[in-house]
Amino acid sequence: MKRIVGLFSLVVACWVTVGCLDDSITGTRPLFLSVTATPVAAAVDVPITFSYSAEGTRLIRVILNYGDGVVDTVTFPGVPVAVAGETFHSYSISGSFTTRATIEAMNGVFSSEATVQIN
Repeated sequence: MKRIVGLFSLVVACWVTVGCLDDSITGTRPLFLSVTATPVAAAVDVPITFSYSAEGTRLIRVILNYGDGVVDTVTFPGVPVAVAGETFHSYSISGSFTTRATIEAMNGVFSSEATVQIN
């Protein structure tokens, strides 16, 4: 009798865990991405921190185009539904630069921008 109760509890726990992450139950999540720069103004060769957070269905990677010809790509292991992280970038010349971050997912792409002023 104890074996059956233990097995039943295990099956219920596994079903709940798998069911919460199953896209056939929760549906397709809309893509969303935000990117921020800190600081928004800096001197040449001073690192800028670019923070990003994204949500969606089966996220693949985020691509950051810093606006000066440099591009970074962060690829996610597995297929998460939410990610957050940061990258660092220094500009070698002064000017206004717009960083375009793009999240790629199984159901599309979504972009967001952040602008910095380099003196």
